[in-house]
This record gives sequence, structure tokens and C-alpha cells, in this order.
Amino acid sequence: MEKYQKEEVKTVQNAIANVIGSLASLLIPNKQWVELFQFIFTASKMDDLRSKEIAMQLLSVIIEYFTHDEIKEYYSALNPIIESYLQSD
Repeated sequence: MEKYQKEEVKTVQNAIANVIGSLASLLIPNKQWVELFQFIFTASKMDDLRSKEIAMQLLSVIIEYFTHDEIKEYYSALNPIIESYLQSD
């Protein structure tokens, strides 16, 4: 996650996000890596725009790896993240 956060080159950052999304699609359904949503939630609440953008980029990539039926179980964790981002400046 640290490499993803600090990466300056967009194409590399996107590639890292895709790896994270791929891993998340394997681990999250098995109730592993639950702290990933906490990372996204925390980053989306930070004051700096870059952290918020990183969180939302990662969230959008992760969601792409799940079907509607697979992701609906996590709506309660995802909705506060999205609502917080939409309400921010």
C-alpha cells in the first residue's frame, strides 16, 4: 500500500491498483484483508486531495473486480466511503 500511495507515475500507480484489485477479489470474499476497506475509508477522510483521489481510484478499481452479487455484501462498508467523498470539497 505504501508503494501505491507514494507512486508518482500514473501508469505505475494504475498497475499497482490493478494488482491490489486482483488480490482483493481473491482475499476479500474469504474474509481476508478486511483492513483494505479501512485504508480506503481513512484515506478518503484525509484533508489532502491526493489521499482522497488515491482512495477513490483504488476503490473504483477494486469494485471492477467484483460482480454486483459479490460486492453487495460490502455495501455497508463502501457507502460511508463514497458518501464521505461526495460530501467533501
